[in-house]
Amino acid sequence: TLDVYRIHDAAEPRELHGRNVGDSLGDMAFVCTQGAAESYGDSLVSYWQMDVDTAFGQYGYCLYIEGQNKCYGGTGKQVGRESAMGIDGGDKLGQCSNNSRVGSWFSIPDDGECKDGQEVGQNCSWGNAKRIRTVNASCILHDRGLLDMCEKEIGHAPFAKSAEIFAKALETNDPTKGGCPDISEEPLDLVSVLI
Repeated sequence: TLDVYRIHDAAEPRELHGRNVGDSLGDMAFVCTQGAAESYGDSLVSYWQMDVDTAFGQYGYCLYIEGQNKCYGGTGKQVGRESAMGIDGGDKLGQCSNNSRVGSWFSIPDDGECKDGQEVGQNCSWGNAKRIRTVNASCILHDRGLLDMCEKEIGHAPFAKSAEIFAKALETNDPTKGGCPDISEEPLDLVSVLI
């Protein structure tokens, strides 16, 4: 079972088809170094567990465009993997390495999902995906101190302490254990006000 995380807009569907995800260390390589953290304040973060075939393919670049998930590149049905930022990944930019120093990014192909009753690796590359929790990114960034820790770890990769804060915030909703509260999944009721 692979633990992965996705930082996303509230309007995006809560699914992995045609999406990029990362392990906790891999996501921190992006969040802590690209100034991305400041732009994620209104975003959500979802924690997923999934089964994957470890015969990883080439990483594909996936986006949510005009209401659809679209991937560019990749290797057909295989889950793609690369070392975060494509650095320190050894052979094939981390596709075939464990990426323990910088973490991993994964691309999840639409047509690689296993159907009901189909085993991972039997003409499919991933399945049994379960979203564990979704929280507000602002809780992780500000309330749990991720932004401050990123600043302290810049120039001292890997971002292990940042990754620990990130993962703990999604493991539990108990703030005494570093957790963030779950977001409401209930649809909002629209109220009309006549003036």
